[in-house]
Amino acid sequence: MKTKLLSTVLFAFVFCTTIWAQQKTEIFGGAPPNFKPQVSANNEAMPSLFSLAQQVAADSFETTVYTFGDLVVFSYFSDTHVKIYDQGGTLQNEQTLSADTMFNVNHGSGIFRIVANKSFTILVGDAINNYVNGYFAVDEAGKGVSLKLNTWMMRSFNSGQDEFVIFAYEDNTGFTVKNLQTKDIIYAGTLDKGKYFSFRQAGLLSSIYSTALQVNGTKPISALSYTDQDYYVPSSNGTFSGNEFYGYSAYEGSWTNSITITSYADNNFVTIKNIDDGSVIDTATLMRGQVYTRGINTPTYWAVVSQGPVTTANIPYAGWTGSYYYMTRAIDETGTGAGKLFFVPTIASNIHVFSFETNNNVKITRLGVNTDFPYPSATEIYNATLNYGEVYNFSSASGNYVYKIEGTGNVAVLQSNGGAGADFMPLSYAAKLPDLTLSVDDILFSIPDSLYVPGDKITATVTLHNTGAVDAANIPVVAYDGDPDAGNAVPIANDLLPIIKAGETGTFTFEFIIPIRPEFHSLVIKIDPNNYVVESNKSNNKAQRFLRSNKDLLPPLAVNVTAPSALMVEGGNLIPNPFNVKYDIFNTGSVSATNVAITLDLKNGLSLENGLLVVQLGNIPANGSASATFFIRANPDSTGFNVFTATIT
Repeated sequence: MKTKLLSTVLFAFVFCTTIWAQQKTEIFGGAPPNFKPQVSANNEAMPSLFSLAQQVAADSFETTVYTFGDLVVFSYFSDTHVKIYDQGGTLQNEQTLSADTMFNVNHGSGIFRIVANKSFTILVGDAINNYVNGYFAVDEAGKGVSLKLNTWMMRSFNSGQDEFVIFAYEDNTGFTVKNLQTKDIIYAGTLDKGKYFSFRQAGLLSSIYSTALQVNGTKPISALSYTDQDYYVPSSNGTFSGNEFYGYSAYEGSWTNSITITSYADNNFVTIKNIDDGSVIDTATLMRGQVYTRGINTPTYWAVVSQGPVTTANIPYAGWTGSYYYMTRAIDETGTGAGKLFFVPTIASNIHVFSFETNNNVKITRLGVNTDFPYPSATEIYNATLNYGEVYNFSSASGNYVYKIEGTGNVAVLQSNGGAGADFMPLSYAAKLPDLTLSVDDILFSIPDSLYVPGDKITATVTLHNTGAVDAANIPVVAYDGDPDAGNAVPIANDLLPIIKAGETGTFTFEFIIPIRPEFHSLVIKIDPNNYVVESNKSNNKAQRFLRSNKDLLPPLAVNVTAPSALMVEGGNLIPNPFNVKYDIFNTGSVSATNVAITLDLKNGLSLENGLLVVQLGNIPANGSASATFFIRANPDSTGFNVFTATIT
């Protein structure tokens, strides 16, 4: 195979609480051997965490959480200043974080408030200090399907069933998995809609246990860390409520997992399929508020498709009525986890209800056992007003019950038991901000790639989405020749969109001339490049489309190139010079790639600073990888474009 690579950064493969009053002596499901839980108990409404005088500015980012111990903050942007307050409003910790870093503290079990000047995500429970938990990563807007996800893979419980898995929701989705601390690329590949990449099956789990990770996609992806059940599954629309879901369930600890589906529509026909062989696992027709559960006792990758909106979870429900150590946030009708209506399937558990608004009338009703639908013996157990930051905590009944939790304003709900488990918490700010996003498929050209030639004037039409809860106004958008975040890129068009309403789209249209040698150019669109618009998530504000897609760069040898898109000129000098170009090559096939070599071809004023132009990489086993780094010097006096290619054989 011969492969040409562009001189830019690219996806080249186009890419806490209560232990029960009756203390049990047997081993609880979901708990590691010899586990001793942290115990605190209170089944009463918690006092207000913060007075109105302590409320933060409207454009700050914060949320209220409960944890067994770990508080793990993931940043996405430079100079993210984070403050952690305890339930009494006392500052416990503060840190200023660089972009894409993880900050972990443990102040014991309890309720905490996390405040930051920029959007973030927060993982609670005991993911760092323990290993029987599971969770899908979320982005800064609380979405589980996104272009960029920072997360944590816990340590090993059962390497034969543990999993870190990436799911794709569109065809030709390129992805990379990086070590968040070192920034090294661990794996890269491409996936089609409904497909997944399993670190377990690839034999790569040992390389990522107890590791902070970043998953990037050319199109939206999801990322599951699993050593035990206790999580809701994101839908293809990005939220945790919808019509299409991809998940994984296993049999860790010989404990039955479950596919548990809650319907938010009547006459809702639901199908569960095995992703690997396409067989139908089960079907059901559900009414609004009805819960269906199916036990799973073997590692299974599955899909759920429904006619109307549902939520889907892998939680201890089938085969369990209590005595299971776990933690999971519940999901509301909107799928954000911060909403006004929840149907919550739960076993005997500790339930925290967090109010995200003032004068919020919260009502909690135990509807009944899920098999007793339509719940003839519903019992109201709480009806009162909570203010912003207040929490109500109660113990749910032993059995497969369904609770209805309502608020006149937004609330979040967390289920837990026993001091083992973890999950990403809902973000209160996400319900009050826009979320502007786009991906490569949103960039369309008036002339197909196969037909246009240098010198043609074409029209680019870019669709911008506002997937947030409120309207966005005065939105700058800029088109660049090259990636401005990877070097000096030239702006070629810009506009200011007056408004994109919540849940709707806007259009950015401009003309440009196809340049000479288009294979060395890419069009990059950035929404709000100078961060004028306050939104919940800015890491999905950029998309890149190459003017000539390199069709050679497809699996089984997927290649990721890290290089500056251009060099800066300062005082007649080029910066940086020399510059580094790194090729990460991944064998995504099922057999070894033999005698792999990479040959660098430098044009015009480029020369090799040191080393060889031909690097022999040897054999790359299935699911293995290799890399090569070149140090290149540019001559500022050379004429024409300084371009380079590489051929991988």
